[in-house]
Amino acid sequence: MESESVKILCIDDEDMIRQNLYDYLEDFGYTVMQACDGVEGIHKFRLFNPDLVLVDLRMPNMDGFQFISSIRTFNTEVPIIVISGTGLIQDVIDALRLGAWDYLTKPIEDMAIVEYSIKKALEKRQLIIENNNYKSNLEKIVELRTKALNDSNILLNNEIIYRNKAEQALKKLNEDLENRVKERTIELENSLDNLQKTKSKLIQSEKLASLGVLVSGVAHEINTPLGVAVTATSFLSDTVTDYLELYNSIDLKKSDLDKFLNTTVESTKIILKNLSRAAERVNSFKKLAVDQTSGERRLFNLLEYFNDILESLHPKLKHTKHIIHIDCPSNLEIDSFPGAYSQIFTNLIFNSLIHGFDGVEAGVIDINVQLDNDIINITYKDNGVGIIADHLTKIFDPFFTTKRSSGGTGLGMNIVYNLITRTLNGSIDCKSEAGNGIEFIIQIPKYL
Repeated sequence: MESESVKILCIDDEDMIRQNLYDYLEDFGYTVMQACDGVEGIHKFRLFNPDLVLVDLRMPNMDGFQFISSIRTFNTEVPIIVISGTGLIQDVIDALRLGAWDYLTKPIEDMAIVEYSIKKALEKRQLIIENNNYKSNLEKIVELRTKALNDSNILLNNEIIYRNKAEQALKKLNEDLENRVKERTIELENSLDNLQKTKSKLIQSEKLASLGVLVSGVAHEINTPLGVAVTATSFLSDTVTDYLELYNSIDLKKSDLDKFLNTTVESTKIILKNLSRAAERVNSFKKLAVDQTSGERRLFNLLEYFNDILESLHPKLKHTKHIIHIDCPSNLEIDSFPGAYSQIFTNLIFNSLIHGFDGVEAGVIDINVQLDNDIINITYKDNGVGIIADHLTKIFDPFFTTKRSSGGTGLGMNIVYNLITRTLNGSIDCKSEAGNGIEFIIQIPKYL
């Protein structure tokens, strides 16, 4: 199907997103119609009968789930592609179950992804149409062959000719069926591959969410010293202005100069102290952010890195009474992947804050590190509510969570397990029981 003849209905309650999709797709020759919610979307769908629909999930009046369900009551063939910013695996499952063909996550960094998804959906629809036509033609062929066989019973002299034709048609049919089986097998493999890619994207989203905590943390932590520095700078500016006026007059005295110099020195000290503090926060964040995004290996001090991780989580912890103790040799330097350590212990601490300390006012986390024959033994404990036996066996399974209604993806502990066992070539074991906290025993080789 040529793009010039394709009509696309774009449904989203955000004007900017609709306009961006409209401008991009119009440049490729598609005819694009817009709707701001599901109600308007159904109206324009019935009016223009589009070839494909792009729809958001979270909208007023009628959301994307309701729109998909409504459309599928009278049209099961039009491709529907969900473009949503929720990133929840349950939304993906629900949308596909209702009849969506594909699921894209906002923000879309490369609009070519949308174009690719549209092309694949239109190709799939064309294959379905061709397949239906093929089945219809095949039924007609079978009818003709059946009639030919009946006629052959009457016309005995033509029996051999008609039989040969029927055998040839059957052979061709078998070949066609074998080709169709191969094509369906390839489609199934592609679907499984897309599912794996979707899982990878969700894991990457989980990692970026952890990085987002660092971003919000450093922004909060540098606001205070920068605010003090700005205030001191403003005060110093006013002082200089007042002194210049005094200097230009005939009333300047030595005491005025002494006061000005003292004020300047004190203000400068305040500015330098607070700017240095802000710079330290930024450098600490920069190091953690680069480690998490680059995944590069380098030499680092483990205790200092643990302290950097806690510093990045300070905004989350300072409003609670929870305490974190770290017992680690101060001279333990390792050549490894610091980003993996940051992701592991950020997820473990968040797991304690969200799950372990649910209803606990003043929890305690103990992290103990020991080096034994080039094996780093790490014990992570909290005194939280613990885990029941049925959940303990599933703690490292992907998508397992007891907080799905609160937006949990169930990927945090699976990421921890994969980072330890695959990236760091180590092992992790979990011990817990309801009401008695949790303990993780981690063993990682010092030299990878």
